[in-house]
Amino acid sequence: NIKHLLSGQRILKKDVVDVINFNIKGYGVELSTTIDIIKKNFKIAEVEFDFMHNEKGKSIKDLLHKAKQLRDILYVMFVKVRG
Repeated sequence: NIKHLLSGQRILKKDVVDVINFNIKGYGVELSTTIDIIKKNFKIAEVEFDFMHNEKGKSIKDLLHKAKQLRDILYVMFVKVRG
């Protein structure tokens, strides 16, 4: 059960790194990597640790940042479903 898919924090074994496609750029890389790991039947686990995230607010700059994240995630979903 993965709760923080977009945290950006990953530890990968070499055998996983050797077969995962890292060609996706931007904020979609976390989702793309996770999808590839699941499709290739590797084990995946979430490990809790103390971490302070720079929370975004509701300014125009922050909303644009969130829009870029959404764009990248939708792109990955489109590419992975199509492929």
